[in-house]
Amino acid sequence: MKRKLIPFLMLAICAILFCSCSRNYEKLRVVETKVTNIKFLGSSNVEVDFNVKVDNPTSSSYTVSSLSGKFFRKGDEFADIMLLEKAKIAPRTMNELRVPLQITMTDPLGFLNGINLDTFKSDAYTVNLDMRIRGGCGLSKHLVYENLPAKALLEEFGIAGAGSGN
Repeated sequence: MKRKLIPFLMLAICAILFCSCSRNYEKLRVVETKVTNIKFLGSSNVEVDFNVKVDNPTSSSYTVSSLSGKFFRKGDEFADIMLLEKAKIAPRTMNELRVPLQITMTDPLGFLNGINLDTFKSDAYTVNLDMRIRGGCGLSKHLVYENLPAKALLEEFGIAGAGSGN
């Protein structure tokens, strides 16, 4: 009888671990985001370093293993974004992460003409993001956001000036 129980107990333990690991990423909280460096690489490429404070109250470590996306203005793509280095989030701490991104403008002159941070508060700007977060238990979560208003992204990550104005 005991031999028959062991496989069921192992299966139950694995199921509990799987469920707890797969949902803990939702407890991660971005506290603050600052641009710390901007490096122009020609007329259409920019590297932007962000300092991101992330609160991780869980006992699991996480890695943002990939992030890519596209920015749109009135439905037309104007820039691609890509994570340049993985970002590791330690457990049970307030993490300060360096998150380097490369932004490639598809129409750099049209984009730069009269743009500032307030421009992105308009409903005309949207973002598509594709991100993978890997947990310390080896499981990976694939997150996809489509047609996310840029102003909501600015507010979510607390980027300067977001939430005021329109």
